[in-house]
Parts: sequence; structure tokens; C-alpha cells
Amino acid sequence: DGQDNIAGLEIDQDMRWDLALRHVGYGLDGAQDRLQVEHERDPSDRGERAMRRAEVSVPDAAVKAAAWKRFAEDGQNAYGSLHMTGAAMSGFHWWVQRDLLEPYVEPYFNELERIFQEHDNEFARSFFGGLYPGYRAIDDTLERGESVIRKIGDSLPVLTRSLREANDELSRAIACRKFAAS
Repeated sequence: DGQDNIAGLEIDQDMRWDLALRHVGYGLDGAQDRLQVEHERDPSDRGERAMRRAEVSVPDAAVKAAAWKRFAEDGQNAYGSLHMTGAAMSGFHWWVQRDLLEPYVEPYFNELERIFQEHDNEFARSFFGGLYPGYRAIDDTLERGESVIRKIGDSLPVLTRSLREANDELSRAIACRKFAAS
């Protein structure tokens, strides 16, 4: 916000947006004020995308429920365009909100097949990547992904590949955590 200066450190607009979004995601005091200042400073497309992300980043059950409903029901036009919907999806998951997000794990895996059947690949891949609960590096998440693969077989190759890649990364994260705990 320009109140403090650190020699040699220049805070650009991307960094200011990142800081403002973290204020929102972590539920810090003054988050909405900080967002408003950045939005006035940056009314560009980047600023609009950051605001969509911020809307969904709020650690509030009603905000998450409304966003989830829009993503699942309205598809790529949930926030006016695929571009803006993708920005909103990028604000859904915050590891510090994992308890708040737990109710969306099962619906996520239950919706994948339908999303990939009914929507174009661009939206389906945005849905997959933007809402995948990768912050849950536990066996349950891995098993849910494997269950979807068993169910769909080769009928949806883009989804199958996406799940296999995500599960590979997740299994490595789980192994690392188990090793670190030993």
C-alpha cells in the first residue's frame, strides 16, 4: 500500500493483487478495503479477474456454496465467460480453508463425469484443474480419483488422462509426507 518501503524491493501490481488476495483467503481484517484500493488502481482485465478470484476466496460457507452452484450448474458462463469463470475457480481452494471445503470433495468427484460429458474440453479442463482438491494429499483423495477412472474406463479419455496425471502427482505427495513423518 506504499506505507512502508524496503530498499531494493519493488512491489508491482501483480504482487499487490497477490497480497490483497491472500488477505481475503486468510480472512484478515481490512481485506475488502485492500481489494477496493487495488481494484481502483487496476481496472484492467487482470484486475477484473483478480476480483472474481477474490469473490470466491472469502472464507465463508455461503460464498463457497454459491460459487460451487454456479460452477456446477452454469458452466463456463457462471461468471460471464470462460475466462472469468476460470478466474473465479482459482479462488475456490485455499489450504487454510480445508475444513470449509470438505463438503465439496465428494460432489467434485461425482460431477466430473457429467462435466466432461456435457461441456466442451476447455471448460471441463478448467473445472478439473481449478477445483481439484489437491490440497488434500491423503489416500482418500487418491482413491476417489481411482474410483472415477474405474467407473468411466476409456469413455472419457481427457478426464481419464487428467485424473491419472493428478493421481500420480498426489501419490508422490502422499509418499513424501509419509517419508517425512517416519
